[in-house]
Amino acid sequence: MIFKYYIDVTKFNFCFSIIVGLFSPFGALITFGTIGNLIGILCYNQFYREQYYFYYNHGISKKRLVSFLFKVNLPIAVPIALFLFTES
Repeated sequence: MIFKYYIDVTKFNFCFSIIVGLFSPFGALITFGTIGNLIGILCYNQFYREQYYFYYNHGISKKRLVSFLFKVNLPIAVPIALFLFTES
């Protein structure tokens, strides 16, 4: 159930990171792992605000959803960014 939230927020995050990637490929990875999550959460809140009630009714807090999002994206983005940074 948390993966549905992750996928929805990551769609917004990925789009924002692609735009940043047009200017800086390395910046896109950093954005995906950090500020892109915040942009994704803001967009999700704007377009799918009512969905938070669904998660709340299933005993999943917004804090838990957001922490899961960061716990998944940071371990993906940081090693890739470090690899690209050391290769350059």
